[in-house]
Amino acid sequence: MNYDVSSLTTVADCDSLLAMAAKEKETLQYRRTILDHSQTIVTTSGTGLEGVLQSVATELAPMAATIAAMPDGKDKRDAVTRQKRLELKQAILTNKKYQYGALAQMENLLDLGRNQQELDTVDQFIADVTAKKATL
Repeated sequence: MNYDVSSLTTVADCDSLLAMAAKEKETLQYRRTILDHSQTIVTTSGTGLEGVLQSVATELAPMAATIAAMPDGKDKRDAVTRQKRLELKQAILTNKKYQYGALAQMENLLDLGRNQQELDTVDQFIADVTAKKATL
């Protein structure tokens, strides 16, 4: 998109707009750095998560029936404790899956795309104002 810069009549106006655009670009570039870092974290943290979650679910599945068939005593209490720990681990992994899984990766990619579009827009604005400034 080219900007209509015909209303700019002085070099000072152009300099003012270029300074504002430079600050905006700096902010967007900083945000880009944060988003790139976030994407790296999301990608590396999500690797293998599904496999661990599946193994916990596999171990947890038969436990309720096994515990129900056990006589009261220390072994049953230990099995119940183990079951509760696995349920907690499953809940934590499920939460982590939403934070670092495919959905989080796609959301981060969307943010990266938006950021790039904003950077492109600011670059075009800077180019248009700079070209107008050169004619003044």
